[in-house]
Amino acid sequence: MDITSKLETIKHRWEEMGEQLADPAVASDMKKFVKLNKDYKDLEPIVMAFKEYKTLKKRASSSWSKTSA
Repeated sequence: MDITSKLETIKHRWEEMGEQLADPAVASDMKKFVKLNKDYKDLEPIVMAFKEYKTLKKRASSSWSKTSA
């Protein structure tokens, strides 16, 4: 598995955590909520950097194809 695939997996897990944090059942279990929230916050900088990387890669690719045309 390459790094991009691993980061996609992390991003997907982070998104699932966000959905779980919005679930009232999870919010009612404070121990579970606190752990999930910590894990979510720990992954957030990684996911944000990955999203920025994908945006920049797309822009570079788009710019490259415009200049080589």
